[in-house]
Amino acid sequence: PISTVPRHRLADPAIAPHYSPNLSSMAFDRYQALQREWYWLLSQQKLWMERSTLEPWVNAVNQLEADFKSLATSPSHRGLDQVKTGLAAVRAPLDSQILIDTTNSVYRLQVWHYRLSVIEQLLNQVDI
Repeated sequence: PISTVPRHRLADPAIAPHYSPNLSSMAFDRYQALQREWYWLLSQQKLWMERSTLEPWVNAVNQLEADFKSLATSPSHRGLDQVKTGLAAVRAPLDSQILIDTTNSVYRLQVWHYRLSVIEQLLNQVDI
């Protein structure tokens, strides 16, 4: 069964302090915009995944936010690799394990993939 159990919520992303303008902070800003969209869809019960997929995905989404914050405060190659790995974990269920209750759900998924690709491209250009 597909579920949006209320206890599996994304952290409501607060406005992050602005760091020096660089590619990793640009990637983080774009990620937070996606995170806010996902949070809203989950809170409105318009985004569904099977429970066995939802909980790990929500954890991955929130962990990626924490990894981005860590990278911003302590830039390192290891931190950058963690963010890239986290991005892949967040993206994976979007390929086939998600349902969106909106009239433009196919388009929305395409846009999410595009936005995640842009984030990935920004991260690939980060020089630590």
